[in-house]
Amino acid sequence: MDEIEVKLRTSYTLFNMGSRTSGKAKGPKQKQQAEQEGGDFMATLARDIMSTNLITLTEKATIEEALKILINARVTGVPIVSGDTGKMLGVLSEFDIIKQVGSKTSANPKLFKKPVRYSKKPRYIHTDTPLSEIINLFVEHKYRRLPVVDEHEKLVGVITRRDLMRVFFYRARLP
Repeated sequence: MDEIEVKLRTSYTLFNMGSRTSGKAKGPKQKQQAEQEGGDFMATLARDIMSTNLITLTEKATIEEALKILINARVTGVPIVSGDTGKMLGVLSEFDIIKQVGSKTSANPKLFKKPVRYSKKPRYIHTDTPLSEIINLFVEHKYRRLPVVDEHEKLVGVITRRDLMRVFFYRARLP
């Protein structure tokens, strides 16, 4: 069983049985009552749906290192964290690299040894951010990903559009 299948099975279990934060599965009566109230689905928190297998770069990453990570990991962006503290510093996207490399008239190999420029004022959420707020942020700002930080602003996870699709899909399969 590969990692994706395991994660999907975990997600299905999570949304079939209730929030991980509750610590116990909900019975049919509680599940039906929560659905009628509309609270169970939107009571989901960032910590319940975030991905924790993180691909990150530090603030000292070069363009070459960033390209290798983005291409090999097949991702469109990565969080930038402090190499010392793990604190969230920014987000690097494909657009940031295109802007930095594309502004040059030639692709000199020395260019790729320069530090990569990234967005230094990223929007992030905390582990206790409710799903309704997460969805609003994705829709309002057209985000592709939202980093999740703890109370010390240390990166602990990320929520992507795909994570939201997983929530919607498994939620729709509930009896």
